[in-house]
Amino acid sequence: MIRKIRLYGLDNGKTIDFSTFDKYIFTAPTGFGFKVNNEYMDVGYKRIRINQTKEYQSISGTIEVVGETRDDWERNYNELRDFCAKNKKTGIKLFYSALQNVERYIICDINEVGKTEKSKAYLPINFVIDTKTNWLEDKEIDTQLIKQDLNKKSMGFYETDLTGDWKYSYGFLYNADLDYYSYKFEGNAVGEAVLINNGDDTTPLLITIFGECNNPTVLLLDVNGNTLQSAKINTLVDENQRLIINSDIDNLAVRLITATGTIIDKTSVVDTDRTTYIELPIGTYTLRVIDESETPVNAKVKFSWQFLGA
Repeated sequence: MIRKIRLYGLDNGKTIDFSTFDKYIFTAPTGFGFKVNNEYMDVGYKRIRINQTKEYQSISGTIEVVGETRDDWERNYNELRDFCAKNKKTGIKLFYSALQNVERYIICDINEVGKTEKSKAYLPINFVIDTKTNWLEDKEIDTQLIKQDLNKKSMGFYETDLTGDWKYSYGFLYNADLDYYSYKFEGNAVGEAVLINNGDDTTPLLITIFGECNNPTVLLLDVNGNTLQSAKINTLVDENQRLIINSDIDNLAVRLITATGTIIDKTSVVDTDRTTYIELPIGTYTLRVIDESETPVNAKVKFSWQFLGA
């Protein structure tokens, strides 16, 4: 398939799409891979790596602003310039897709939008953005009861739905010709969800707990059922209310959102002996959400697989 690249503004929510080729062509982009810096110590006849850090790269290339007339060039350039200027403080997401049904994005700051005039066929713009994250691929699991059809097509096992009243054990069968996983459900038990991190790094969780429940507890379990991380929030979550636990380093929060949309900070009622801000390591784990009576609680979990390159 033809690679697809688009920009999404975190301030104004607008998009610049390089895949349509009607206004812009992004040529010779670089910086889509990764680079690490290694430090070594000489020991006898060899050297041993003692430290390794990832180097955040810049993504750069030439944006060819096209159009039937010179006025078209200028209008399209002004649209691009305005987009970048409006999002220079908040940053942008650059989405990249080189494989069918796989799209990843990276959060960046605008570095350069350089306008030059040296061609009669198009208006070349030197474009540079500085990356701030790994490449991300978003996932979401809804633990609320949703009836599923057997052998339903799914583009990934992370779409599995579990329930506060039932636990479904399941099996996956990958069909390479049709490019999908089929799965089926069976069994019953308690409410918990399987989280799979197939990325290159640990990733934060955004957990939304739905009322009604009292003093909810979140447990992250390994494949042997051992508790690795946990959170307990000593508060009542009424019906039509939501409790948010955000483990992202830039947005750490424990907040209650009322039925009217009022946001109440709840960091003062967390159990400080627990992890609270749960992160998902690489591998397969189980997330369990219960209230103080150990009754299963409905919740939604969002996270991103993190990759070192696109």
